[in-house]
Amino acid sequence: TQFHIACLSGNNGQGKSALLDALTWAVWGEGRKASQEKKADNSLLRIGQKDMQVEFVFDLEGDRYRIIRNYSLAGKSARSGLEFQVREQKDNNKYISLTCTSIRKTQEKITKTLRIDYQTFINSAFIFRKISL
Repeated sequence: TQFHIACLSGNNGQGKSALLDALTWAVWGEGRKASQEKKADNSLLRIGQKDMQVEFVFDLEGDRYRIIRNYSLAGKSARSGLEFQVREQKDNNKYISLTCTSIRKTQEKITKTLRIDYQTFINSAFIFRKISL
């Protein structure tokens, strides 16, 4: 990359935390959550919305990867999805699926590829501001 450190700054409500939540939710399925929530999904879903999706593309060691994570509410039930892909070397417009048979296994593959888990990332890569809901 062209830089080794980045700083997000701006006034309250401008989307700095939302951007970091989108990144951590896409990559690890984690983000800020209300204290009563087990998972971040419901807390990150915009009020009044039933669906959310984040697509995160990154380059690592000469390969381009794509993670697509989605979440949908239907009444009291919820549905989650996670796709992990690598761009085909011969055709830059095509991605090859690296998705496993379950979200858990796919998540493990993503973490293994990146060689960093959520806790290590948030404790070393950025200053995490507490949320109060």
